[in-house]
Amino acid sequence: MPKNRFIDTREQSFFGNYIYDQIVPKDHFLRLLKYLISWDRFIDRLLELFTGGAEYGRPPFNPVQMLKICLLAHFYDISERHIEVYVN
Repeated sequence: MPKNRFIDTREQSFFGNYIYDQIVPKDHFLRLLKYLISWDRFIDRLLELFTGGAEYGRPPFNPVQMLKICLLAHFYDISERHIEVYVN
């Protein structure tokens, strides 16, 4: 299987993670969750769900990032339309 190729969403932000590091407290639940769960282990399983294994065409968004967005919508009881607005 070739190297995973995803759209790097960090390049789309002028400030990168600087603003988030200033606003979100160090002991916030989502920051702790980031370090408690090994998210990279889900990549191969999630890529199997993509048509063609995401090997062809435009690079997809990172499937782990999409999983995290779905979890945020579930944790905070936000609709899919609203979570899209918040993520953007």
